[in-house]
Amino acid sequence: MAGVWSCSVMLNLSARAVVMIPSVWKMTLSLLVFAMCIALLSACGGSGGGLVAETRAIAFASAVNLRSGDVPGMGTLVLGFETRNKPPFGSCTTHVGASDEVVAVESSWFVRSRGQRRLRAGVIVGRPPVEGVHSVVYIMRDPGVSNRNVAAARSGGAPGCVERLSVRQASGRFIGREPYKRQIKVSPMPFPIPGVTGYGLRVRSTVAGTVYHEKQRLAFHEDTFGFAAGPAEIVLHADGVTRAISPAVERRLLLVLYSRAKAHELS
Repeated sequence: MAGVWSCSVMLNLSARAVVMIPSVWKMTLSLLVFAMCIALLSACGGSGGGLVAETRAIAFASAVNLRSGDVPGMGTLVLGFETRNKPPFGSCTTHVGASDEVVAVESSWFVRSRGQRRLRAGVIVGRPPVEGVHSVVYIMRDPGVSNRNVAAARSGGAPGCVERLSVRQASGRFIGREPYKRQIKVSPMPFPIPGVTGYGLRVRSTVAGTVYHEKQRLAFHEDTFGFAAGPAEIVLHADGVTRAISPAVERRLLLVLYSRAKAHELS
């Protein structure tokens, strides 16, 4: 548990702004933090569940999650990994008991920025604008759990709760002497696939310019979309520094995830 908690702190502090390999969507510092995070998450292993159930769950997640071919022009910040993290936004939208979740698997984190450098192990993020995307598949024992999570995230009270949570998480976090995040606002977004019940939430803020060697604070958009597919909750994270990721790109990636979830239906 300590490893998972430490990873969550590092992801929030360093780079969902840097966005991607622990994209957890770079600068040398960010790359190091992400590498440590991946090591911690890998050490945690998978969550409980019978061997057959967990094996099927991992296979389903691998079949559904985003791949490099889905994001042309983006580099891989870090390879996919299994995590014990729960679905997004904590108690605001997630109702997963200790015995409910079988497994959760993140795709690789993919990123694009000006002047980023490719390395054998990934990429180093360059200058803004920065765009990052990754997906996560959370699989529960009971389909009712994923449906309840989606319903909670669609509720009218979710944006306000997530905004208060985001402000608490950012409190006291600094890059040097500069607050990491400020001016946090959360707003609902329509789920862009017609006929599919899903949620969308955007967390807007400004982040310390020093993260990217900039003199001024930078606009940061964190878009999170999710939908249920049987016992799975499938989530897309799309982060943008200075500008949000195109709605057309978000819709296309959600269609990829949805079509794969239907094709590999897990019951």
